[in-house]
Amino acid sequence: MAQNQFGATTTSSSGGQDYPNVRQIYSSVTFTAVKSGNHRVTVIGAGGGGGGAVAAATGGGAGGFCQKTLYLAVGATATVTIGTGGASVGSNGVGNSGTASSWIDSSNALTANGGTGGNNTSTGVAGGTATGGDINVTGGGSGTATPGPGGAFTGGGAVGVCGSGFSSGAASSAGAFSGLSGGAGVGGASGVATAATSAAYTGGGGSGGPSPAVTDSGTTGTTGRDFAGGQVTTNVATVFPVGVFRSAIFIGGGGGFGAVAGGQAGAAGGGGGSSGTGAGGAGGPVGGGGASIGGAGGAGGLGAGGGAGFGARSAGGNGLVIVEW
Repeated sequence: MAQNQFGATTTSSSGGQDYPNVRQIYSSVTFTAVKSGNHRVTVIGAGGGGGGAVAAATGGGAGGFCQKTLYLAVGATATVTIGTGGASVGSNGVGNSGTASSWIDSSNALTANGGTGGNNTSTGVAGGTATGGDINVTGGGSGTATPGPGGAFTGGGAVGVCGSGFSSGAASSAGAFSGLSGGAGVGGASGVATAATSAAYTGGGGSGGPSPAVTDSGTTGTTGRDFAGGQVTTNVATVFPVGVFRSAIFIGGGGGFGAVAGGQAGAAGGGGGSSGTGAGGAGGPVGGGGASIGGAGGAGGLGAGGGAGFGARSAGGNGLVIVEW
């Protein structure tokens, strides 16, 4: 069967580790249980879009993450609502916020709120909250953007599938050059970007750790680490996720490079910042988009925040509900 972003089918086969079946839901629907037993339900809110400005703007916040194991009898139904990511807009302004995703059945109400749209000022924004689950994690936000003669733009936040919603790094300019941060990854933030004598743009956070800070490099920013190949940084307090996300985190690479054109991220990584004429790198699934000084920031992956941009606002990722049984 066809595989999706998390390495599992969208219908009831080949599920995540301890549950044999999985269904990933991308649009609002009534879910009907086909078997009596425990079901693990994961709800992810939609990400906020990045802000757009000439001097300083911040990325959007990621949607909340909510997960619960619950019993459903065969034939039981639940109302599933999928949040819509903040829409991209080809002009400067505050980014559009994401909307909530939810699961409501006769005994349970799980809600993952959408992330806040990025600002067209220096102020970073927060991710969406979550309620009703055994696990409720607030989405990652965006770092502050402090301009000087040059601009400052920050990436989007990541969904907290590993127990913490990581935010994008701050960006600042003390000279004629710009500072841009990448999007956060599920295993770590993007690095802080500090520009004075040359441009500074950081790579996206990875699935297994943050990307490093950059000061006056003028060169490609290094990506965050991944879980594969033992490339996990030791200073990141993340929990190895369960179910369908387990394979996603393992195979999901580090974030995209911060470069003249922001690099695309691997699964669960954040996109890189861009100092060129193109958009910032798009986030992998559940990873934040990178910032850009040459156009719109990178779009956020599923549930993640979009990066800030120059003259345009990026899109946040749509929400998602996953049912395993």
